[in-house]
Amino acid sequence: MLACQVGAGLGFRVSDTVTLTTMYRYFTAEDPNFSEDETDMELDISSHNVMMGVKINF
Repeated sequence: MLACQVGAGLGFRVSDTVTLTTMYRYFTAEDPNFSEDETDMELDISSHNVMMGVKINF
């Protein structure tokens, strides 16, 4: 099974000790196929994530 992800992020310094962050990540993997009797099941494995945070340096 093959999987991959790509991410990027930015930080905005608002003071000497506080930074606001925004990050994005995309994840995907090969779609597995399952067969049981006459029933076929297919899955789509992928996600988009947006994360925001506050970093405090001291």
